[in-house]
Amino acid sequence: MKILGQKDNNHDSAAQKRRSERRESDQCVAEINGKTFPVMNWSKGGALIFTDDRLFAENDNIAITMKFHIQDRIIPILNNATVLRKSNNRIAIEFIEADEETRQNFQQVIDDITTREFADSQA
Repeated sequence: MKILGQKDNNHDSAAQKRRSERRESDQCVAEINGKTFPVMNWSKGGALIFTDDRLFAENDNIAITMKFHIQDRIIPILNNATVLRKSNNRIAIEFIEADEETRQNFQQVIDDITTREFADSQA
């Protein structure tokens, strides 16, 4: 029995399972097998991609390039990923453990976007 206001320790929400915060407002796309797809949201651990889900199977390993539009340039970040889920023209992917350079590139993107958003809020 759960008392009002008490936390349910047996229930793990999606947010609790994620290692990194999801980002939804960043301008980025994913390139897979030479085709470009919109990214609905992403984190350092994975992404939700808008695509024809019939092109992928769960547990597929894929090579992916995330491309971020930062100021006047495009930052490509190459990674490998596994398809976790697919449905309704979306696939959820989890990045396979990234090397240090990939982690630094993701952090640079986050830092650049955060800086730009702060500067825009002060204008």
